[in-house]
Amino acid sequence: MSAGDVGIQVEEARLGQYAKNTARTLQRKGTARGARLAGRLGRQLRTIRAAALKLSARSAGEAHTPQAVEWLLDNRYLVERAAREAMLALRGAGRFPADRRTGLPAVYTLAAGLARAGQNVVTRVRVGRYLAGAQTVWPLSEKELWLFVPLLKAALVESVAGLCGEMLRTPDADPARAAAA
Repeated sequence: MSAGDVGIQVEEARLGQYAKNTARTLQRKGTARGARLAGRLGRQLRTIRAAALKLSARSAGEAHTPQAVEWLLDNRYLVERAAREAMLALRGAGRFPADRRTGLPAVYTLAAGLARAGQNVVTRVRVGRYLAGAQTVWPLSEKELWLFVPLLKAALVESVAGLCGEMLRTPDADPARAAAA
């Protein structure tokens, strides 16, 4: 996922095919450590915290707080909790088959694809349909299935961090406009 990429809306009926297509893009090369992804998540968490502090100070005393800023300030603790849970699971996870394009665990690429396919909205039904489709092309090991939810949390945190990074890079602009870009 790139910074601020909230994805596209893939309807449930087409989600299995989207997952198959995402899995077909994976190119296995070596392995990737879960601890490396946990470290990356820690850096993203620092970006989220920095954005929340800056945006909180910027919006203090304002008559109107942009919706994106209000959401971040109200829900940052949930994002931080999801990041900590994912980091804890990933630190001891060992190695995974890596996606050659990213150097990250291939299962993480799949999890990020699910997040993108729903514009970061995830439901139990969507997870089931997506995994069923993806596994017809790229079967996941028991370990990868066990870690799919923490990896999905990591992908969602990465999306929030990307939006926060954009907000931090637009010092005088309306943060809501940066989030919508």
